[in-house]
Amino acid sequence: QYITIESFGSIGVATFWSFANSTLTLKAAKTYYGFIIAAAQLGAIGGSTVATISTISLPNMFLLACVGIFAQISIMQVYAKRFPHGMDEEDDAAMAENEDGRDFEDELLAKAKKSQQEHQTETITETQDVDNGPMNSKVFMSGVYLILKHNYLLLILGVSCLYEVSLTCLDYEMKLIGLNRFRAPPELMEDSSVVNTNMTQEEATAFTTFMGRYGQLTNLLSLLLSYFAFPYLMDNYGLKHTLRIFPSLLVAITLMTFVALPKNLPVLFISMSLLKALTYSINDPAKEILYIPTSNTVKFKAKFWIDVVGARFAKAIGSSINTYAGTIERIVQYGSLPSVVTALALWVICYAAGIEFDSLLESGKVIGSEEDETTPEVPMSYRHMDDDDLSYDLSDNVAERSESGWESNATIEMVTRSDSTME
Repeated sequence: QYITIESFGSIGVATFWSFANSTLTLKAAKTYYGFIIAAAQLGAIGGSTVATISTISLPNMFLLACVGIFAQISIMQVYAKRFPHGMDEEDDAAMAENEDGRDFEDELLAKAKKSQQEHQTETITETQDVDNGPMNSKVFMSGVYLILKHNYLLLILGVSCLYEVSLTCLDYEMKLIGLNRFRAPPELMEDSSVVNTNMTQEEATAFTTFMGRYGQLTNLLSLLLSYFAFPYLMDNYGLKHTLRIFPSLLVAITLMTFVALPKNLPVLFISMSLLKALTYSINDPAKEILYIPTSNTVKFKAKFWIDVVGARFAKAIGSSINTYAGTIERIVQYGSLPSVVTALALWVICYAAGIEFDSLLESGKVIGSEEDETTPEVPMSYRHMDDDDLSYDLSDNVAERSESGWESNATIEMVTRSDSTME
């Protein structure tokens, strides 16, 4: 059960964001990623609430979970049929006009039908040309090769994975202290040879309630931050500054909970709720936007290794530290240094990734474009401007199709606000 849940959570989420990053423009990502995360938090709050209802049996909960999974698959199938192409600069223009009262959805649907008809013949031709040979190890490991080849992808790897070490250690410290707080002191068994550490039903209920409150606070904060804070931060400060918020708070909380105020349950409870909420609402959508100036090959091959393998490996490192420590005193002793070091490293990497992101948008370079044979050169209108001065549109100047059959937003065209005003 645990393996199934972890596998679905890792692969399903990574696949969804690969799909989103390959079909949305930068403008659409800045506008809607926060709302997507907020909708996800509504699902998390709903799931937590259902789990607390005693009248719903465990088999029925599994049945509800399966219904939700099939509903997700159905929604994506309907979306793929209604919008069978990636967004481009014309869609961004239609979005802007929609704010003045035009029906943006009707325009997208009309364009989708036209695009679908135009590519039916191309799809048949491409299918006939596909090499049906078995996938070899080079194809499977191509994502690793891309990560090692491009420094920008190494930065994304650090942004996506390093925080897992600190959060895993902090989470373990909070749970150990919580168990110790709600569990009575251990007693000797009748033969006085074994210590009885089993929790009573009341103690287990108290700890479960504690963790339930933790989940509710985390999801509520994440909902509010993703819906209100993320769009505001992106509009007013850009990705470069938004990306530094989470690591800055992680460094401060790690120093406070491991050095200044160790073994303090209220501090850990509030700190972990805030960190988890920021992870879901600010850091995750921000790091997904980092994939915008990359090719489809990167989005689907390298992203798998970063989000699924890299993140799990980082969490395994944190779990190994927890296993070695085992007690509250030892986790503070042995977990503080790795947590502080990885938090500081994350801040440095996020700082560098934000600068590199602006540099890529300024130069028009698409990471991994050489791996996509059909990726064209990127037309550049202006240079030496950052994301605070520009509005960015990703345009599909050629009919490039990804391995999944979707067209790619592979090129970046930059247009200043003043230039679009003159037009």
